[in-house]
Amino acid sequence: MRFAKGRISLELFTTLTMLGMPQDATLQEMRIESFFPMNDETRQIFRQWAVSGTATVHNCQS
Repeated sequence: MRFAKGRISLELFTTLTMLGMPQDATLQEMRIESFFPMNDETRQIFRQWAVSGTATVHNCQS
């Protein structure tokens, strides 16, 4: 995935893990998606945001 806004560009790859067994209705729908930086530039941006606390999360409702 690639995200860009202004001068900031982030490149991430994702992994998807599914938990449970088909006969277990409570875990059948459990999925965990994790995102990881694809390059050093993205990794450094995330580290800077973590240290400085400047990252802002916006909730989008549809």
